[in-house]
Amino acid sequence: MKEAIILAGGYPGTLMQDSGSLPNFMQLIKGKPFLDYIIKYLKKEGIQKIVFALGYQHRFIQEYLTQHENCTSFVFSIEEKRMGTGGAVALAMKYCNEENIAILNGDILFKVPLNILLKSHLKHSAICTIALKPMFGSCRYGLVEMDAQLMIYSFQEKQFFKVGLINGGVYILNKKEFLQLTQPGPFSFESDFLKIQVGHHKIFGEVREDYYIDVEEKNDRQKAAIELS
Repeated sequence: MKEAIILAGGYPGTLMQDSGSLPNFMQLIKGKPFLDYIIKYLKKEGIQKIVFALGYQHRFIQEYLTQHENCTSFVFSIEEKRMGTGGAVALAMKYCNEENIAILNGDILFKVPLNILLKSHLKHSAICTIALKPMFGSCRYGLVEMDAQLMIYSFQEKQFFKVGLINGGVYILNKKEFLQLTQPGPFSFESDFLKIQVGHHKIFGEVREDYYIDVEEKNDRQKAAIELS
């Protein structure tokens, strides 16, 4: 893997009311924005170009990254209006040259070996491969169901479950096929692409037990402050 897009639109939501005006991925963890830990992970995975899909407070985030990050190569894709996660991915893809691109959510760190994810992606000739995380006793996430061949056939709504697989927020996405199946303009990657295309196109899952932290809520940020280094 050579290229990655980080979804860092950062628009405030109901879960950010305890965080002030900063996006979740810019909240400080041990004195550094959470985004720094994602960048560190991507560098370790050999990513050579990172495209930051920005929206809310993009000038502040650009300034921070320009001054503090020594990425091999990074690019800013800035939406002039809210594009949704899908529209943001499509907009950012114009800065990518590779056939398959890693896509990550800016407020989740899931340390999946990207080359293993890519190997699975290529093996299945998939349009999208999703890193799935086993989760226990939660109601924060929707469940993902797949068959014995690892092809995903269902995305369930958020609900309480004792054990299940969740979308870990790390994807390998085929650029050409994604752009062919989507229209310009705002749309949700999860609801308007994945849920619509599942069953019609090759969307596969790869179950991983690697380190996972989602800093959407204050308790998770406190947990990250203990665990991350």
